[in-house]
Amino acid sequence: DSQNYIGSCYIHHEHSGAGFSSIYLATLSAIIEALDKNLKPYVDSNKSWFNPTYDFILEDSTDKNINPWNWWFNQSELNLTLPKYESYLHYSLIKHPTYEFLEVHDSEFINKCFNTAKKYTPIKKYIQNKIDKFYNENLKNSKVLGVLTRGTEMYIHHGNHKKPSPEEWPLTIENYLTQNPGFDTIFLGVCEDHKVLNSILNYFKDSPYKVVYIEDAYRTTTEIDFHKLSKGPWYLNPIEGDLLEHRKKLGEDVLIATNLLAKCEYFMYSYSTMATLTILFNNNQFKKIIPV
Repeated sequence: DSQNYIGSCYIHHEHSGAGFSSIYLATLSAIIEALDKNLKPYVDSNKSWFNPTYDFILEDSTDKNINPWNWWFNQSELNLTLPKYESYLHYSLIKHPTYEFLEVHDSEFINKCFNTAKKYTPIKKYIQNKIDKFYNENLKNSKVLGVLTRGTEMYIHHGNHKKPSPEEWPLTIENYLTQNPGFDTIFLGVCEDHKVLNSILNYFKDSPYKVVYIEDAYRTTTEIDFHKLSKGPWYLNPIEGDLLEHRKKLGEDVLIATNLLAKCEYFMYSYSTMATLTILFNNNQFKKIIPV
């Protein structure tokens, strides 16, 4: 990095109810702000609740050596020779999307965010390898409609927006495909639950379209208690398996899905910050964006 910084900016993740996509967008906002002030950014998510040692009562983590950000992204170490500035996350630049308009739709701003993300939040190689492998095996050389049916938390907390039902999703997809012939593949990013996924799969099982999806991605089940928050939001705690690996996988799933969706030329989405992230990673290359 040849830039001549005047200081280092230590970007903290504090306790937040936001999911991975929202935290990523807020972090990118803070990185852009730091760079605009000629400060070299360093991200520390030790005090975020992705850290498996985070205590929801004390609102602090017990193991200060765990930085979940480094599970997903490469970053250089904090430059201790430069003056150090502290920064706490806010959502000033890249905000939650409104229903039919995303703030990042401005092409110049998307390009700035995309280039900043590429340089300062490079994805770990093992994640990029999974993205490339799935794309080459399932999407390459096809005309693909990428579909994102996420929005679980968003629709819970923003009830003014209508959420398509599991029964409505396949009809919505088919209607678009019928009016726009030529597609051969439907790619389902990360369906938020098994009901939506199974509804789409069953509907198109005898159709001419190939339907592909990320089989091992985390999805909600009927066993989840959405209102039991003593251990944090429902999605942070696996029904079974290792806690650290589960929380690590939540970010990995989002990065794989959004980067694969960003490789599609056509993108259909419901209201979620994953949609914002997908559009950002696509960097103005979509031929058509279809909100539902």
